[in-house]
Amino acid sequence: MGIIDILTVDTTPGGYPDNPFSPPASWDGDGEAFVQLLRERFQRDPWLRQWLGILAFRKRRGDSYTIIGPWKQDMEAIIASVISRLTVLEAMEEDTNG
Repeated sequence: MGIIDILTVDTTPGGYPDNPFSPPASWDGDGEAFVQLLRERFQRDPWLRQWLGILAFRKRRGDSYTIIGPWKQDMEAIIASVISRLTVLEAMEEDTNG
């Protein structure tokens, strides 16, 4: 594994495992299959979870990052979903802590 630019997410097939957002090289799935692939990887890949968390926090703060590749829109939707979940968890924590 070389130096990785965590501010650039490439959804182009063939970059896994260095790039957890990249489907296998010969992959021909659609957007829904891409989302399912990342859900499965999320369960077992701490690097994907960490990188996704960084992207979600950056987006919430208005900081920049770049998404490239054929599943750019699906990746944006995944990041938005993570932000929604973080918002719910933060609200639950505030309610608990009063």
